[in-house]
This record gives sequence, structure tokens and C-alpha cells, in this order.
Amino acid sequence: MNTSTATTARNNNANNTAEKPWRGIFLRGPEHIKTNTGKEVTMWSVYQGDDQGNPAGRVYEVKDYMRAQRLAENMSHDRELELINESAEMAA
Repeated sequence: MNTSTATTARNNNANNTAEKPWRGIFLRGPEHIKTNTGKEVTMWSVYQGDDQGNPAGRVYEVKDYMRAQRLAENMSHDRELELINESAEMAA
């Protein structure tokens, strides 16, 4: 391997190991949202977010707390990210 090739390989490895920004899975809610018909519904939000808690992609809105919790747990497990549960379960 010549010097140029070795330098390129070293630079590529450095770029691949650069620290990625922190991400986590957030479970937030409940929030009371009005539908198009004016009915108020309770929703929990589940999303992958940054270190400030801002969404970094799609936000899933879920009407059932247990389903939202399972979704957050599955996303956390599948993506190997920390789960940040900032939600509260509502009494029925």
C-alpha cells in the first residue's frame, strides 16, 4: 500500500468513527387535541429526538397510553437508543 492509499484509508476510518449527535426515543403526553369535528381527544407523542428533545423525524401520535408505551419501547430497542419517558398515564 502506498502512502497516498494509506492516508486515504486512515481519513475514511476517521470519518466513519466521527461522533454522531445524541439521539433518543421520547414518549410525551398526554396532550388534549381537538379533531376536525371539534371533539377533544387525548394523545401521546412518540418520536426520535435530539439532545434538546426536539423531533428528528416523524412524530407518532397515539390515542392509547399502553400502545404509545409499547411503540416507544420497540423503537428504543430496535434503534438501540435510550428511552426518555416524559409521559403520564391517564386514569380511565
